[in-house]
Amino acid sequence: MTTSFEELCLLPGQPLIIELDSYGSFRDKSLYIGMKHNGSLLITTPIVNGSTIPVQVGQHLNIRFFANQANCACAFRTEVLYVSKNPYGHLHIAVPESLEIGEVRNSTRARVHIKAQLVFGKEDSADGEKRKQVCEVLDLSVNGAKVESDEPMGRNGVMVTLLMKLKLHEIRRVIRVEAEIKSLTHDERRSMYRAGLQFKSLSETDRLMLYAFVYAHLFES
Repeated sequence: MTTSFEELCLLPGQPLIIELDSYGSFRDKSLYIGMKHNGSLLITTPIVNGSTIPVQVGQHLNIRFFANQANCACAFRTEVLYVSKNPYGHLHIAVPESLEIGEVRNSTRARVHIKAQLVFGKEDSADGEKRKQVCEVLDLSVNGAKVESDEPMGRNGVMVTLLMKLKLHEIRRVIRVEAEIKSLTHDERRSMYRAGLQFKSLSETDRLMLYAFVYAHLFES
């Protein structure tokens, strides 16, 4: 599916993932600054080790990002029109004629390794107090997750709260998700326990962060 760049109505500060042809597998982050109709797009020049990377006029690049407003993943190919170092490193790039867009499916899972915590309700604790258990998130989607722990994690149908810290570019946020345990397995060889969680409730802000994180992780992996 395709659309025009103008229809997305991106806001300044939109995170972008940049791929430069001449850098092989190089990928780095940039920010959208703005657009002049029938002119160019302005984006920040990616920075590596404290310095802007060398970019030349005419260089081709691929750009990918997640548009929260449209709830979709977007990608386009363009070229550098002008390079400026003042007052900060930024690039003028050609406005794409069209963009490839696709909705992030709820079942799309990103493989991750995120330290997290499960909080069990009082009714699922032997001493009547809320129980907290350290775990690791192994894969993550907008609708669920697979977590692993060295301790058993309750039983199917139990409601838990999953707490995990997500980092997306310069944004860090602790996500709080109410979830139901849907499956349980035991790896006897490793003495580890795994649980499949289905997300039931999270705030709209957390949901947007989760969408953006899953999409960005898929691109960067």
